[in-house]
Amino acid sequence: QASIAERGGGAGSSASDASGAGAASAGAEAAPADPLAGAASLKEEGNSLFSAGRTKEACAAYARALGMAAGGGGGGGDASRALTLALRNNLAGCELKADRPADALSHADEALLLSPGAAKPLYR
Repeated sequence: QASIAERGGGAGSSASDASGAGAASAGAEAAPADPLAGAASLKEEGNSLFSAGRTKEACAAYARALGMAAGGGGGGGDASRALTLALRNNLAGCELKADRPADALSHADEALLLSPGAAKPLYR
């Protein structure tokens, strides 16, 4: 059972979600200049989608953002770590809402590796 992050952005590129496909290409354009800024933008898009009840598209945006943050190369320090932690937490929430508790646990475990004292991953 592959998690959304492992499946990549395919979930968000359905024909019924033209805006998600456009956002994916917009995020991809931002990637070469500043991967963390592009990832943060996709995270905000995911937050809006999640708030609107569009969980599947939100999960895809978070997964794309996680890929960009991880692929940033330069390490990114604290900013990269904080963004990755937030994305792992958000993906855990998406997976729970999608009734995939094992995938949620995987993301929560990854979040705890980044920040062992964090409360949110323990909750999720």
